[in-house]
Amino acid sequence: MSKEQNSKRKILFRADGSAAIGLGHVIRSCALADMLKEYFECHFFIREPYDALQHEIKKSCEYIHTLPASASFTEEATYLANQLSGEEILVLDGYRFDTAYQWILATSNCKLVCIDDIHSYHFLADVVINHAGGLTRNDYSVAPFTQLFLGPSYALLRKEFLQAAKHREEEKKDEIFISLGGGDINNDILLVLKLLEEKQVRSTCNIVLGSAYTHQDELNAFLHQSSLTATITRNAAPEQMVALMKRSKYAICAPSSVSFEYLSTGGELYLKQTADNQKDVLAFFLKQQLAFNIEEFGEITDDGILVSAQAQKHWFDGQSDYRFQKIFTRLSEELSLGIRSVNEADVNLYYEWANDP
Repeated sequence: MSKEQNSKRKILFRADGSAAIGLGHVIRSCALADMLKEYFECHFFIREPYDALQHEIKKSCEYIHTLPASASFTEEATYLANQLSGEEILVLDGYRFDTAYQWILATSNCKLVCIDDIHSYHFLADVVINHAGGLTRNDYSVAPFTQLFLGPSYALLRKEFLQAAKHREEEKKDEIFISLGGGDINNDILLVLKLLEEKQVRSTCNIVLGSAYTHQDELNAFLHQSSLTATITRNAAPEQMVALMKRSKYAICAPSSVSFEYLSTGGELYLKQTADNQKDVLAFFLKQQLAFNIEEFGEITDDGILVSAQAQKHWFDGQSDYRFQKIFTRLSEELSLGIRSVNEADVNLYYEWANDP
C-alpha cells in the first residue's frame, strides 16, 4: 500500500504517563507512532500531560488530545467510542484498558491494538503486542480472532535505536550507562550507585534521568559526598541516549524500554527490577543471557560476555519497524474490506477463482 493511499487512515494512541506511574507506556507508544507516522495520521490521547511530555509526544504524533482526568475509565471509553467512525486503528497501552474498556470500544468497529506486558485479563483486540520474550499464546486469554506478536522481534524502539542495532559499536569506553526509567518513582538509582560504591567502581557513570524524576536534590547530595565519578543528563533526546549508550561498555537499567534500547547498541547490560510488570522481560533476558543481574556487576567472565554479545545481535536486528508497518498496513486494508452473502450473480466470478491456476 502506498503512502498516498494510507495518508487518510488515522491511528489513535491512548496512553498515560506521569511521575506517579512512570513514562514507559507513553515512550513505547511514541516509538510505535514514530515507526508508522510516515504512512498514517497519528493522534495521541492522554490525561493531563505536562509540558515536557507533550513535547516528547509531538515528535511522533502530529495531534495531541487531552482527556479529562476526572472521568471514570468507563466514561472515557464511551466518549472515545462515540468519537470513532469505525475507520480508525486504536492502540491502547496501559493497565486500565481492560476487557470492559475494550468491550465498549469494540462497538465502534474500529481495529483495536493492545500493547501489553502483564497478560492479566481477557483481550478483545484484533492485535496484542508484547515485546517481552518467552511468552506464547497459552499465556494469554484472547478472542479467537486476536493475533499476538510477541518477543524482541517486535521491540518498540525509536528509529535512532533501530539504526544503532544495525550498526553496533565494537569499541566502547570504560563507562557505565545508568537509567532506571523516566520516573524512577522509588529513587532506585540511589541503591544502584551505593552498590557501585561498595564495589569500588572507578568507571565514569553516565546517569540519564527522565522528565518525571523528582529526587534530583537527594541524588545531588549523594554524589557530592560519593567517591563515584558521574555525569547527569536529564530529558535526553534519543540521539543523546544513543551516543551515551554507544560509548558505555556497561549499562545498568530497569528491565523496561530503556533496556531494549541499550541492547540495540550492544554492551554488558545489568538489570535492576523496579516494578512488577518487568518480571517477564527480566526472566527472558536472564535466561537468554542477553543481560545479567545487577549483583553480578564486574563478575562476568569473558566467555559470558561473548555469549551475551552474540545473543544480543540475534534478538535485536533493528527490523521491528518493518514488521510493524506490515501489521498496521494489513489492519488498514482490512478496514477497507466488506463482507456480504454470496448470490447468483457471483457464479462466474467464483468459477474463475476456482479455476485460476
